Formats: sequence, structure tokens, C-alpha cells
Amino acid sequence: MSPFHILMILAPPVALFILGVVSIHLTGNDFFKTRRSAGWALMGVALAIFFPAVSWMGMSMGAIFYAVFLSMILALQGSLMLELVTLALMGDRSAGLKLLKSYSMAERNIIEDDLSGSIAEYESAVAEDPDDVEARLRLAEVSFQNAEYRKTVEAYEAALHRGKKLSAERKCLILTRLAQIHAEQFGEPDKARRLLETIIKKYPNTRFSEYAQERMAGL
Repeated sequence: MSPFHILMILAPPVALFILGVVSIHLTGNDFFKTRRSAGWALMGVALAIFFPAVSWMGMSMGAIFYAVFLSMILALQGSLMLELVTLALMGDRSAGLKLLKSYSMAERNIIEDDLSGSIAEYESAVAEDPDDVEARLRLAEVSFQNAEYRKTVEAYEAALHRGKKLSAERKCLILTRLAQIHAEQFGEPDKARRLLETIIKKYPNTRFSEYAQERMAGL
């Protein structure tokens, strides 16, 4: 067997083994607080042991198993893998590198219908990086879904305050949602009207101001 074939056989299980060890280390040090992370770590170790055994059955069959299992892992754990690698390289999650920031655990909680768990994850992200506007916006959206309207308002207002680079569209959407909450949930039509007037004054002759005027007419 050529060195190239040996490398092809050994590289995936070695990579998975390293990933599993890193995941176990991070889970043990409270980087991740859910059992899903430990489950991912154990799966990585299991696959690292499993692949060499399969590979010796033949290169063609080994290649098929590689393709299937690696595709499944990337599909199900791709974002978490990115987060693990980021943490392993950087050590400190608050050290920056925005391009590699991942909210995989929070989003997975939403898929599992655990909105409270997702809110807790986003609150943790905001506590670590108060200028993380995207985390604040997701916190607001998930809180709204969970009918936690006070928390929704606080998160949206903080995002507006810190999000100097937010687009006009996103700012108008936030103001519109805040107006909706104040009018429908808090029974504060005057507050809702002031928020809509802000849109009309700051963004005149736009579809945002037109929509705000329509909303005001219904208050």
C-alpha cells in the first residue's frame, strides 16, 4: 500500500479523534453546558476508532463509508465543528474573530422547541460581548416567540443603541416591532405612535414611512 493510500486512510480518523478530544476538553471546562456537546465528542471518538477497521475492508468500501459518515457529520454538526475549532485556536471566546462566531447551540435549541434554552444561550453571548448586535437581535426575536415581551423590548432597544451600522431597513423593522408590542401587548398606543413617528421623520418618502403611516392610522 502506497504512502498516499495510508494517508487517506489515517487522516479522517485522526482528525475526528483530535476534534473529539478538543470537544471533551471544552465541555469539561464549561465552554458548552449541554449534553449534546458531550454526545458530539463521544461520536467523534467512536468514529475515529470505527473508520480504520472499515478502511481495511477495501479502499472502495472505505471511501463510501468516509463519504457517507463525513457528509452526515458536516450536515448535522458543521456549525458546531466550526465553533469547536474556533475555540481550540483562540481559547477565549470573547477574543473577537467575528467571522467564526457561531450560535449553533442557541439555534439548535430553537429547532428542538427549547426557546428558553435558546434565550439563555443568547443572553450568555450578549454578556460575553455586549456589542454583539446580531446576538441581541436574535435574543429579541426568540423572546418575542416565547411571549417574553419585556425582554424583547430591552433587547431591541439595546440593539438600536449599539447597532450604529444597522441598515435603515433593519432599524425600521425594529421600530415597527417595538410599536406593535407597545400597542398590542402593553396597551400603550401613544408610545407606539411615537415610535412610528420616528420612522416617518427619519426616513421620509420611503416604503418604511408609508407603512408606518398605515400602522398609525390603525392605532
